[in-house]
Amino acid sequence: MNSDTRDPVQRYRKEYRQKFFELAVNFLDRAVASAGVDLTANAVLSGKIDHLLAKRNALSRKRTLWIFLLLLPVAGIVIWGALLWYWLSSDRRAVSMEHWGGFAGFCLIGLLFILLKCVPSIRRLGGVVEQLNADISRKISEAWDQLRPFYRYLKWNTVTGLVEKTIPQLKFDDFLPESRLADFFGTFQFDPGEFSLKSILYTHSGTFYGYPFLFLDVKSFSWVEKSYYGYKTIHWTSRERDRNGKMRTVFHSQTLTASVTRPAPEFREEKFLLFGHDAAPGLVFSREPSPLSGGGHSLFRSIRKRFKLASLHRFERDLTDASNFTMMSNREFEVLFNSTDRNDEVGYRLLFTPLAQQQMVQLLNDTKFGYGDDFHYRKDRTVTCIIPRHLTRLAFSTEPVMLQEYNWARIRKTLLEQYTEFFRSIYFSLAPLMTIPLYNEPRVTPSAFSFGERGDRLISPWEMESIANYQGEGLYKHPESVTENLLKVSEVEHLDENRTSARITAIGFKGIAHTEHVTVRGGDGRFHSVAVEWLEYIEVRRTLRMDARVAREGDPESASGADSNEFFRRSIISGLPYR
Repeated sequence: MNSDTRDPVQRYRKEYRQKFFELAVNFLDRAVASAGVDLTANAVLSGKIDHLLAKRNALSRKRTLWIFLLLLPVAGIVIWGALLWYWLSSDRRAVSMEHWGGFAGFCLIGLLFILLKCVPSIRRLGGVVEQLNADISRKISEAWDQLRPFYRYLKWNTVTGLVEKTIPQLKFDDFLPESRLADFFGTFQFDPGEFSLKSILYTHSGTFYGYPFLFLDVKSFSWVEKSYYGYKTIHWTSRERDRNGKMRTVFHSQTLTASVTRPAPEFREEKFLLFGHDAAPGLVFSREPSPLSGGGHSLFRSIRKRFKLASLHRFERDLTDASNFTMMSNREFEVLFNSTDRNDEVGYRLLFTPLAQQQMVQLLNDTKFGYGDDFHYRKDRTVTCIIPRHLTRLAFSTEPVMLQEYNWARIRKTLLEQYTEFFRSIYFSLAPLMTIPLYNEPRVTPSAFSFGERGDRLISPWEMESIANYQGEGLYKHPESVTENLLKVSEVEHLDENRTSARITAIGFKGIAHTEHVTVRGGDGRFHSVAVEWLEYIEVRRTLRMDARVAREGDPESASGADSNEFFRRSIISGLPYR
């Protein structure tokens, strides 16, 4: 058993957080030094750009003030002229020569102020601002040219490589290979059937102590009921008595609203973690975030925990169901983790030892370093699925892009923040697995589906799907599709150890417009027909073939995505669709 018994939260706090930060700092500093970037020159140039930007902004505000001052006399002329016109139209005697003289004088002064002060100032300031913009653009371009060599050191696997150095037991694939999926499907009997209507947007795969994991960003759709509305305004009159008892005609109007509900596709994105392990191979259970987690000892929380514990005791004593649920010794673990649907108490205790229970409670209650109890957990025999809420905020893509920033200090700060958040998010997604001692033991039996170097270079179907989504569904979608699309792969063929071909099918929906007339009773006591327009969604598909290849080290395709206009995945995979 692993001798280090510190729980994942403590290891992150005392070791991993600082270690990763130091590795990231060291990498960025070495990269910018190796790129030969003159940081002093960049700092001087950035200071000049900042000064020019401040000057440009101040002059822009001053120009805006002059435009406002220009509009003041214009508004005064318009208002004064409107008042004179109103008085003239209502009573000519109300407008005297003094009024006309005052108006003419105000117009003259206003026009002189506009022509002699406002317009020249606005033009002068506009010219200066335009010149400053040109200078700023030129200097920013110069600063970008200074930093461009640095970006060549950023790769698709830069941040995952830093994670690997921080936690040596964690290994990331350059891309999702055929052998990794075969291990999931073969060794751990994972059923991919539920992915038949899911499209793989992005993947991070690898091993944890030799056991396979998959971080997946998937897109799916389901049919939902969508409401469509139509409106119609009606008018009618009625005879009513006023306060004096006299009959009068009253005009009424009312906007009638009608609706129809029809099925429509709704697309959504989901990110989660899959992990394969052969411990407790028959165990099935699930749990969801508990509102009782989060630490603290408030009276209200304590009362709720007591009620929850009492309900668990009643469930344990209930002999009328088929459950063999037996409470663990750590009552807080039972209350917070709350997995009463487990089917194998022996297997459950094999995983959740007293140490694992203690560490899981610590993880669920921690919101200072981690994300607290924000994950769903489902174990289905040999495959565990964890769905952390915080993953939805994480940008899965590690594509190296050139930041729209010209100052090295700010670039360094931004990249450190991005890298640190990526590590924290990935780490605390894996943390529920790290609490279990058996999951922290090296894999003894290697995968029977490891095909060696060749097998590890074969692109898997899910990776092909991810490549197509990276390129953009617009390349594949049916011309009549009016919705988002799911890209699905089929007929994958490995042409050789470097090239893979597949058919990519875009599944979308065209919309056929319909008008339905709904009868609505109005305030006039009559029934009216209100037209409601709605769309009928009909599935459409378009299939293209795509080839992708794994570039060898030194090939042009292995260049950083920051320096290329081609489509690349993880810097080593390229592919384009064709008919």
